[in-house]
Amino acid sequence: MFNSLIYVGFATGILVGTWTQARWGRKFTVFAMSCIPFVSTTIMITSKERWQLLAGRVIHYLYAGMELGCLPVYQAELVPQQVRGLAVGSYQMSYGLGNLLMNLVVKGTASLSTDASWMIPFGLFYFVPLVVVIGSHFIPESPRWLVQKGRVAEARAVLLQTRVNPTEESIDREIRQILLVLEAQDQKGRWADMVRGNNLLRTTICFGSVFFNQSTGQNFASSYGAIFIKSIGSVNVQTMGIVNALAGIVSTGLAMLTTDHLGRRFIFCLGAAVQCVALFAMAGLGMVVPSTHATGVAIVCMMTVYGLGYGYGSSSVNHVLIAEVPHHTLRDKTQRICGWTNNLTAFVVAYSLPYMLNKPGNLGPKVGFIFGPIAFLSLLWGV
Repeated sequence: MFNSLIYVGFATGILVGTWTQARWGRKFTVFAMSCIPFVSTTIMITSKERWQLLAGRVIHYLYAGMELGCLPVYQAELVPQQVRGLAVGSYQMSYGLGNLLMNLVVKGTASLSTDASWMIPFGLFYFVPLVVVIGSHFIPESPRWLVQKGRVAEARAVLLQTRVNPTEESIDREIRQILLVLEAQDQKGRWADMVRGNNLLRTTICFGSVFFNQSTGQNFASSYGAIFIKSIGSVNVQTMGIVNALAGIVSTGLAMLTTDHLGRRFIFCLGAAVQCVALFAMAGLGMVVPSTHATGVAIVCMMTVYGLGYGYGSSSVNHVLIAEVPHHTLRDKTQRICGWTNNLTAFVVAYSLPYMLNKPGNLGPKVGFIFGPIAFLSLLWGV
């Protein structure tokens, strides 16, 4: 329950974030959501009971959900179409950098015997939101949102500020494109249209992307990775946390650099193939009896390889696909369905994992026999 109930806050945050950024703009939403961690972090640091800590985490995931509901859209609208894949991919890269920073801090505080060992990492949750709260006053508003609100002159100023070597002609062309898209979006599609004609393929692509992004075991590596590595006992948990964070940064960085050149489909399939091989290899190693130190190290290494595949594949292209693939008259409905699917899948996986890894399943590394076939299905789906 500790790692599954947080998705209630996450789902709520997505709904609040999408509504807020549509009504008051992306810039205001960035400011508003960054105020939430001051509340959630205070609750967690002062907690004396596990349920207070859980309450703080749920509220903190409200912030994470608002972030997901706003930032990928904001990034996609602010940058030129030619580098959209690179820009939206930086959203996942920011998670990787934050993960690395926190793993370094945790390794440094692990030797402390006081409450400071866990209060210091939680206390750092104040820092980034504080920077964003201050910095949000200096970032530009989304030109698309400004045009939507009839503030075309302000949108032109933003485009002039955020484009390389802009000309009056290029800015006018981009404004016209935004107006055409907004005019088309006024023709709202019906829910039934999502499964008619070519829209069925579009819906399937988006639905499959978010489903496989969560169902191939990323929660196993992120939420339960440290506990699992500790149970193997072959390597230092904090050290492997740093290694896995670095692997995530490398894979996400490669995806950012290649997404606009190799295509979304190729990257998704390559990532799925790597995940599939790593999960089956980990499960196979878990069958070795008696288990040796070398076997334990190999199992942990397969988790790192899995993270490379996940970071390069579905994790990096997921947000890009949802932003690009839906028909313009169905984009809002498609993104809503994808948000629900993402959270429901993540909740089910997070809730089930303790029972698979421990009693009554006691699968340990053999949990790869469950997630491996799902990764293989994602590869077939991508092909």
